[in-house]
Amino acid sequence: AAQPAASAWPSRALRLVAPFPEGGASDRVARLLAPELQRRIAQPVFVDNRPGAEGNIGCAEVAGSSDDHTLLVGNVGTHAINPLLSSHLPYDPVKDFAPISLLATVPLVLVINPDIAQAHGIRTVADLVRVAQAQPGRLLIACGSNGHYTHLAAELFKRMTQTDMQHFPHRTTAAAQR
Repeated sequence: AAQPAASAWPSRALRLVAPFPEGGASDRVARLLAPELQRRIAQPVFVDNRPGAEGNIGCAEVAGSSDDHTLLVGNVGTHAINPLLSSHLPYDPVKDFAPISLLATVPLVLVINPDIAQAHGIRTVADLVRVAQAQPGRLLIACGSNGHYTHLAAELFKRMTQTDMQHFPHRTTAAAQR
C-alpha cells in the first residue's frame, strides 16, 4: 500500500525564541537568521524575546511548547552553565531539546573606559593587571548578571591574574557595555 505523503514542514510561521533581552548575542543571531530562514522555507519567521532568569524563562517556554514551530536560539549559558547553577531548572537541557546547528561563536573582548585607562596609564592587559593588583577591590568589572558567561569569564580572568576586582552585574550584557 502506498504511504501517505508527509505534510510539508513548516506549514506556518516559525517562532524563534531568544531567551534574552533585545540587543544581546542571542537576539542579534536570531534577527540575522530570521530573514534568511524565511527566504529559504517560504514561511514567515519572527523573533520572540522571552528574557528572564538568565535565559531559563525562554528555554522553559520552548521546552513546554506543544507545537513544532517554536525554536530556541540560545547560548552556552542556558544549556551548560544554568544546570550547574540551579538544580531546579524548569526544563531539562538534554531531554527537552534536540540540537540543530551551531549558528555563531561570540568572542569575548576586554575593554576599559578610556578616561579610566588614561588616568591609570592602562594601555595593555599587563597594565590593567598591574593596576588591579596595586589597588585590590577598587576596579569594577561590568558583566551580565550573576552566572552569565561574561561573569564567569571575568571570574576566570581574576583568578588567572590573581587580582581582586569587584563584579558589577547588569541586567543585560548590552547594559554592561554602556
